Amino acid sequence: MLMIQHARDVVSLVRRETSRMRIEGVQIVTPAHMNGTDRWLMEPVKKISVFESPSLGGPCETFEVDGGNCYSLSGSGVLEIATLIQVICDAATDLKNSR
Repeated sequence: MLMIQHARDVVSLVRRETSRMRIEGVQIVTPAHMNGTDRWLMEPVKKISVFESPSLGGPCETFEVDGGNCYSLSGSGVLEIATLIQVICDAATDLKNSR
């Protein structure tokens, strides 16, 4: 298990898989105020995407999890008016052991 802070670093590792190293899953850990519960959660990530929002003036990374929630450091309200630029990691196609 590795703990990685940035989405682009996760994508870089996934793309460098070899016969001796493979990524079987990616999970995100979110605090209660971000995930809408009363505790921290660790959830499997389905997609990592880059969105652009006029209110941010630049791109922001988002994490879509199995339950359908999307998380962004920019806040969930920003995503409502954001435009998808690119899906940078899709567990269904990029991970060897995806469900």
